[in-house]
Amino acid sequence: MINTFRFGYSTDFIEDGAEEAGQKPLNGGDVIAGHWLQGVNPSGYNVAGVPKFDIGGITGTKNAVDGGVKNDDRTFSMKIA
Repeated sequence: MINTFRFGYSTDFIEDGAEEAGQKPLNGGDVIAGHWLQGVNPSGYNVAGVPKFDIGGITGTKNAVDGGVKNDDRTFSMKIA
């Protein structure tokens, strides 16, 4: 005899650098080109986030991310009691 039947499904999709709720994250190359750090990106890299740099006496920034899908999980669960 079955008293309880539970079924669940959840997803977790993470995509770095993608627009979310109408907001798009800054790209490091755009930040550098548009501000006071001229000539520090000769290769033209442009990825999501701000590149890591340190200035004496000021807290440094975190590393930039490559963008793209970082997590795409689907979880099923079932319990019969």
